[in-house]
Amino acid sequence: MKIGMMAQVLEGGKSGIGRYILDLVKPLDMLVDLDVVAFEEDLDLIQLQRGKKTLSQSSSRFFDIVGNNCRSFSQYDLVHFPCYRRMPLFIRAKTVVTVHDIGPILFPKKYGLTRYFYHFYLLKQTLKQCSKIIVPSYTTKEDLMRVCSIKEEKIRVIYSGIDTRVFCPQKMERKPFFVYVSRLEHPAKNHLGLIEAFELYRLNNPQSNHQLILAGADWQGAEVIKRRAAKSPYKDSILFTGFVSQEKIVELYRTCDCMVFPSFFEGFGFPVIEALACGAKVIVSNRASLKEMGKQASLELFDPENPQEIAQKMAIKQQSLYREAFLSQFNWEKAAKEVVEVYEEALRS
Repeated sequence: MKIGMMAQVLEGGKSGIGRYILDLVKPLDMLVDLDVVAFEEDLDLIQLQRGKKTLSQSSSRFFDIVGNNCRSFSQYDLVHFPCYRRMPLFIRAKTVVTVHDIGPILFPKKYGLTRYFYHFYLLKQTLKQCSKIIVPSYTTKEDLMRVCSIKEEKIRVIYSGIDTRVFCPQKMERKPFFVYVSRLEHPAKNHLGLIEAFELYRLNNPQSNHQLILAGADWQGAEVIKRRAAKSPYKDSILFTGFVSQEKIVELYRTCDCMVFPSFFEGFGFPVIEALACGAKVIVSNRASLKEMGKQASLELFDPENPQEIAQKMAIKQQSLYREAFLSQFNWEKAAKEVVEVYEEALRS
């Protein structure tokens, strides 16, 4: 079967969705006849041995959305949209879509009314037209069924994978810092809450010389986060790294005292799984898929809207545990085989 993967959302591989696409297409390429469509600046990021890379006909995100409505996709047996924000409003082909989350519908105040109306009134209806839907967590599956009235049999939960050759334990000296690996996005990623929690931690532990490392590229609202950090009495201990390489992220996981993930909402949460795979102590928000993953891995959970509780969890001294059985679920080869099963089901529907 000839599959068209619409990958115009790579964004340099710096987002969770971008990484999802880049890591999925490598094993998927060995299982199907794959054509990955992307913008010119992202083509070199795509690693294929058998498949084809095609330059997108559109030159911008806006025209890409419009353009998808004008395409017939007749050259493909099936089209996979790895991000539902690029789906055409009128589908004329067998279509599989990955829905990572429906945050803009669930939290209109956090994501803006424009995104809310676009998702709620347009894409919500479009999802009902597609052949099959892939989601990375049971949380997102339940959201789709509850909020968008999608039938359960149309949705397949397929956990994303991690590269355990890269994200793996290695004995390194732990250092006094907390790390949060996430793009600087306000308010959804809750950096302000974490900064307040860090201040409380330092206030309650005056002997501490811990730092807070915020590792991620600037995104919407980054300037709000940086202004808040600049006003902190511990501003010299709050460090912004900008976008960091995979190698540096692994080093941060292996040497941190704790990886804190206070996001208000996630469809999956790659950093949580990757940090655990590196043997880090991890504490997470008790919201959405983070709660799902946190409970499975027996992690310390906290209310992301309660900085005092976050600070208390940051202070817990416990040994990091490598959770092999839990982590074995997150395998890209396994994920790719399950995606192909969804393709086959979609073509039969």
